[in-house]
Amino acid sequence: MNQRIKYYLLIASATFICMIYIHDVQKIRFEIRDYENTINDINSELDNGAQLVNQMNQIRQNFIDNKNQLSTYGISEKALIDEIDIINSVADEMQLSIQKIEIDPRNTFPIINQNIGKDRINLERQSIIFTLKGNFLTIGSFLDEIQKGNSVLKINSCSFSLDSLNPEGVKANLEFLAYNYRK
Repeated sequence: MNQRIKYYLLIASATFICMIYIHDVQKIRFEIRDYENTINDINSELDNGAQLVNQMNQIRQNFIDNKNQLSTYGISEKALIDEIDIINSVADEMQLSIQKIEIDPRNTFPIINQNIGKDRINLERQSIIFTLKGNFLTIGSFLDEIQKGNSVLKINSCSFSLDSLNPEGVKANLEFLAYNYRK
């Protein structure tokens, strides 16, 4: 009987050790899955960070491209006078009358904080202000024609009022802006 007890004890011990081993293996598998999930989370965060860096580099490249494009953009005094002549000729063709053309030679671009960074864009703008009298629809066609004509002048504001001297007409107070890049 002593042999039987030893045999049963040996089988019980072996079974108990196998159960502990299986339990330990399952615990290790759960830990491995947790580590794999943590590693996958870290990898996805690294991928997102790499995408963010790529986006930042793309934005920086777009900035440099736009800045280089600005260096070719500008309007000289002669070109500004030519633009005003074009405006006058288009207005004459459409039978509109232009009054009080004022060119403000000052830089009307808002002052930007100087401490932003080394990549400051030296952009200036001058305003051209005038009053246009005529038919409302004709003034709309005039504005379309000027903008369609690849003018370097960009419309900034337009306000309409009734013309007190002409009951069928309106007055449009227009402000155009001309931008110039300074190196």
